[in-house]
Amino acid sequence: MLRVTVRRDRSAVVVALKGELDLHTQPLAEDAFAQVLTETAPHPSGVIADLSELTFCDSTGLSALISARHRLAADGRPLVLAGVHDRVTQVLSLTGLDRVFGCYATVAEAASALDQDG
Repeated sequence: MLRVTVRRDRSAVVVALKGELDLHTQPLAEDAFAQVLTETAPHPSGVIADLSELTFCDSTGLSALISARHRLAADGRPLVLAGVHDRVTQVLSLTGLDRVFGCYATVAEAASALDQDG
């Protein structure tokens, strides 16, 4: 099961993923990122995927994150990851995606990095 919440911070949109991101829950994550792309409010400097409560992520979940990254980049907004830990860190490291995504320990650190880059 996956729970997704989207909230707007002063400098970023935070998409928090809680639970398991896999074949069955990928559409929930993709819908959340699509929602961010279609919002009409002034765009903040970027998007943060808060993975601090993500307990599992398979290749389908990684695909959802990569797809979101490409779509957001095309809209001029970076996607960074926050709260990556344990098994998710291993998956990102094994696939080399830890070098593709900006990875930060906390949402606050990710927001600060986006502010500096923006």
